[in-house]
Amino acid sequence: MIIKLMDIADGDTKPFGSVRGHGVLAKLTSIFEKHPHHTTFCIDINGIEGTDSTFVRESVAAFAKQLLGISSVVILNPHQQISSNWGCGALAMDMTLIAVNRERPEYIGRPLGNSNVRVIEYVRLREEVLTSQVMKHFGTTSANASTRLKKLFAAGLLSRRQETSMSGGVEFVYAFPRIG
Repeated sequence: MIIKLMDIADGDTKPFGSVRGHGVLAKLTSIFEKHPHHTTFCIDINGIEGTDSTFVRESVAAFAKQLLGISSVVILNPHQQISSNWGCGALAMDMTLIAVNRERPEYIGRPLGNSNVRVIEYVRLREEVLTSQVMKHFGTTSANASTRLKKLFAAGLLSRRQETSMSGGVEFVYAFPRIG
């Protein structure tokens, strides 16, 4: 689901501060409550000329934090003039957010280790992956691959669904958050 930030910020191209952030958070939460089945909420910041990190922290980063382990939040169309404030806002919430410009993801806020980025990129370049595929590709144990995937899901950086495995047990299928 794509949400245009400018629409929920009442057309304001430069939303600043905690008061405006709280108002946008309330609108984002209302949208989620109407569409709880969506696994990804894309916040399109096209048309936004500037924000401060307080606005980001109190709106989009707070929304992403509320959805951890439920849905992912992806920032669409970031641009250089506001990227640092968005990174600071996410960092203040101790989060990493996915920002996508022209289909190439960037991770802003709390830094990710290289091994986590490699796993995310491996998942992104495939439609879906299983723990066994990550284990085989990276030459690690099943427990290590499973723990890493679970943590990336819990951080909102991957989505997952549950399936019944051939043996009758539970198997998780992981994917990069779908844009759109």
